Amino acid sequence: MKYSIGFRFCSCSWPRPVHYENGVWLSQPEWDAPEMPDLPQLRYEEMEGRVGVVIDWCEFFRGNFLTFSTGGEMRGFHVAFRIRIEQTGTFVFWDDDGSIVRRDGVVVHEDRRGHPLERHSIEVREGDLLEFAQWQDILQWAWKGCLQPAGAPAFADALLPYLPRVRERLLAPNGPALKMMTNGSHAVRAALSVYSMVLNGYSPARVLLYGEHQWTPEGRQSLAELMPFAEVVTTDRALSEFEKAAGPAIRLGAAACWWVFKACIAVYCAPRISCLMDDDFVILDDVSDALREFETHDLVYCRDCDYGEPYARGWGYSTRKHGPLPTGEFNAGLYWVRPPEDTAEFARLMRRRKVDVKDWLFHIWEQGFIAVAFARLPTFGLPSQRYLFPRFDGLPGDVFGYDYVNNPCGFASIHFGGMGNKPGDATAAMLAADVLAPRTSLGTSQLMATNIRR
Repeated sequence: MKYSIGFRFCSCSWPRPVHYENGVWLSQPEWDAPEMPDLPQLRYEEMEGRVGVVIDWCEFFRGNFLTFSTGGEMRGFHVAFRIRIEQTGTFVFWDDDGSIVRRDGVVVHEDRRGHPLERHSIEVREGDLLEFAQWQDILQWAWKGCLQPAGAPAFADALLPYLPRVRERLLAPNGPALKMMTNGSHAVRAALSVYSMVLNGYSPARVLLYGEHQWTPEGRQSLAELMPFAEVVTTDRALSEFEKAAGPAIRLGAAACWWVFKACIAVYCAPRISCLMDDDFVILDDVSDALREFETHDLVYCRDCDYGEPYARGWGYSTRKHGPLPTGEFNAGLYWVRPPEDTAEFARLMRRRKVDVKDWLFHIWEQGFIAVAFARLPTFGLPSQRYLFPRFDGLPGDVFGYDYVNNPCGFASIHFGGMGNKPGDATAAMLAADVLAPRTSLGTSQLMATNIRR
């Protein structure tokens, strides 16, 4: 892995059998068991605000065998592996089943029980060698670990060196205002999304942030530090604009449900001609193909699944009269929008559907409303090969293995929405240098775009 997580794997033994009874490991670890030539397959993810690793031992040992349960269980075996600590702090790990841990040859943790994933922690210093002996009872067998360095994390420091370049680019806007609604819980990730759009995508005329009623004092401070150029639109001001355009019922619905609030931002808030972007994007290439389509289309958007039928049912769109909903693949993660001057028709449509705070199909509300409202206007769905949604298409190399600097796949954007382990601030800070690296020939992927399905 090219990013530092504060520790590294050194070796792993072949599985060795243990003696156990009634879910308790009784024999001694074989610390000197023969080493495997390969390290286990490591998957990187955030845990407790830091980036760590996950090992699925069953997956590692399954091979190509067809099995009747989880497979690769190695029931009644144990492995011994070693990691080297590269930063002083607290090493946090989870094991299924129990582990015995030595630090520089001295046992510092002993748990011989069989159990699901369970959290433990050990104080460590730079240079420590930790040896783990972990056993397996039955079914799942996994291990997770992350290093919590001493002192508070300063994730914002990874982005602040790029702030002068962002400010400079914003002096010469070449596209519509950028609007973002964020709850402020991942200020660094939100800032990376905006920075990457400004430095790699296009320079918006304005940057406006919404959702401040959700921000903690820490989140507010971080957003102000990272995006001093952004205009914070107070929630009261936004709700007043909603009420003026669509009435008091919509104001109440927007105050109660973020998905109503977000849809209203797009069609009722000035400046109305704008780009809406979620706070879980990275922009890797210029988006001139999208801006070019926006010259002749009122809605230019990234694609989702085709929800045309539920959108039509949810908003009273007659497929018998008008045919299939042309915007059924609309995704509200990133889109450019030009509402009509008179939004009275939009307001009437919005008031048709009851706002329910328990509505777990909120995409039918937010995305479905935009899709139906613009269905009979000029719209354009961007190619998924350029505007990637890993939830459907995957991501070569995963979050930490993709080559963001050279962008070999030619992605204009990567949307991390819908992921169970969506990147947070720790990941954003780790990826920042690669995502925001100067591009030597911005826009060269437009040559590739001519061969992409439209």
